[in-house]
Amino acid sequence: MFTLFFAGCEYAPKAIINGMNIQDFLETHFLNALRYLAQRIHDAGDLEDTTVIGWENMNEPSIGLVGYSDLNIVMPTQQLRKTTCPSAFQCMLLGEGIPAKVDTYDWTQLGPKKTGRRIVDPGGLKAWIQSDDYDKKYGWKRDAGWKLGECIWAQHGVWDPASRTLLEPKYFLRHSRVQEIDNDSWLKFHFMPHFKRYSDTIRSVHQNAIMFLQPPVMFIPPVLESTERDERLVFSPHYYDGLTLLLKKWYDTLQLLPHCRSWWNIDALGYLRGKYPIPLFALRIGYKAVRNGLRDQLIATKLEGIENIGAASTFDRVNPGDTPCLMSEIGIPYDMEDKKTLHDGSYFDQYLAMDANHYALEGAGLNFTLWNYCPDVISPNFYRLTSRMIMFGEIIGMEKTSVCGVNQICITILSSSIQ
Repeated sequence: MFTLFFAGCEYAPKAIINGMNIQDFLETHFLNALRYLAQRIHDAGDLEDTTVIGWENMNEPSIGLVGYSDLNIVMPTQQLRKTTCPSAFQCMLLGEGIPAKVDTYDWTQLGPKKTGRRIVDPGGLKAWIQSDDYDKKYGWKRDAGWKLGECIWAQHGVWDPASRTLLEPKYFLRHSRVQEIDNDSWLKFHFMPHFKRYSDTIRSVHQNAIMFLQPPVMFIPPVLESTERDERLVFSPHYYDGLTLLLKKWYDTLQLLPHCRSWWNIDALGYLRGKYPIPLFALRIGYKAVRNGLRDQLIATKLEGIENIGAASTFDRVNPGDTPCLMSEIGIPYDMEDKKTLHDGSYFDQYLAMDANHYALEGAGLNFTLWNYCPDVISPNFYRLTSRMIMFGEIIGMEKTSVCGVNQICITILSSSIQ
């Protein structure tokens, strides 16, 4: 979907609906919905520039398949690997209902580790809609060149469903404006034009809106031309400590708590930026080193924004403050140590993790917004909550990053009732 949303005109020219390419169709509806919301806020009369001071672009956008050098492999840039990890081509096969033998991974303290392979069989069930019922219901007129029930990428010659072979492994690497597209050129040709249209849409209603520019997570921010900068623009990256988020553990320097995650971390951002020749050099060992390592990553993120976004013009000396930086999402998991907190009510590990994150934010001189789901994200009817739902945490992505949720409230109520 991200490929179609940001680059459908480039890579899916046959995907025409209501006379528009799928990219234009999706973006137009997206922006129209936001314009409607902005207008309702404006019409309220007392919300603009008080309760609502600005607008951020789509949450954590992705480059999608764009830039894949080989659809037959899991890209080296895909560091997050856990359980089944199909290649892009295997995803296309699975979407057509075709079985695939997929690599499996586990996430360890040293990063992803391949654990084997297993067959994933969708049993012939396709991801692609077979019926035109929705087209009729919503008044969509699909171009004759866009066939129902068939993989959109097979229709563009990327692979052949009959022989189940990959024909164009570098399909998403080529681009009409550059020989090979990468993150920087995607930001320039696809992301920033969308952000400009997004900003224009919002400011057609909320004229004084602050626009929060959030590129994909861990991306180097786009280099803005002087005409793309304005005095009401904010760089708003996201950051999480990956090991804590994935392992759901914290560390204890002296190993006084045997359940805590040892006493080390890695400079993930520095490693992704090619700062170290081998991962070993990215290690941060000891209490101070781990906390300083988190701080240094936030400082580096902020400086990248200053370097690429912050100057008033391309000829000016880069000064902090030209474009502010707001860490618009940061937080920790609260379901650490196999959701131990739900059993004993102790948040000691969470205190340590949150303190380290705040130390990093203060050391980097960053303002921030702490990620926290709504407390009723699971269900307002606690009587129907099962122990399985309580242990899941937020249903969204199996995450549990809320300070407080209805599950904790329910546990308190049920415990009090039992007592």
